[in-house]
Amino acid sequence: MRNTGVERKLTQDKTASCNQNSIIVIMAHRNQLLRCAQRQEERAVAIDLQKEAPNVVTEAGFKMLVESGYSVEVVCKQDAYRKNSVWHGVWLLRAVNEDGVEKELVTARARPDGDFIQLRVFKTVTGLTSFLIDLGFSVVAFPVYEGQRWTYTLADTPDDDSDG
Repeated sequence: MRNTGVERKLTQDKTASCNQNSIIVIMAHRNQLLRCAQRQEERAVAIDLQKEAPNVVTEAGFKMLVESGYSVEVVCKQDAYRKNSVWHGVWLLRAVNEDGVEKELVTARARPDGDFIQLRVFKTVTGLTSFLIDLGFSVVAFPVYEGQRWTYTLADTPDDDSDG
């Protein structure tokens, strides 16, 4: 039986198709391995942060730092905007000492997909104000443009009356 040109082309097409499928399978396997390696690396980083975590602190630790003399720095991460008489934006808090050592406020809760440290983000001025008042500040101001910062320091004595 003779091999005609049509049969030869069909055989070549099947071979090419098999090679393409092999490449796709190899690439899919490679991508899966990379994702797995990335997840393992993320877990390792998260574990290292939990052991050391030199620049983060939970709410209870944050309050102790402020009471011991650290200043509170409010950092605006997204421009504020008003919606239905409520100011929205994204603000982060840092405790900063006189030497410039910074500790960022993080949540104490773990995320469902692992024990990763997550920065505490305030999305409304109401939440930010409530937190600052709970820390002991009686006058609250906040930055409204991305990149702006505002610093608070607890006074050693209670605020004086403005009446004189």
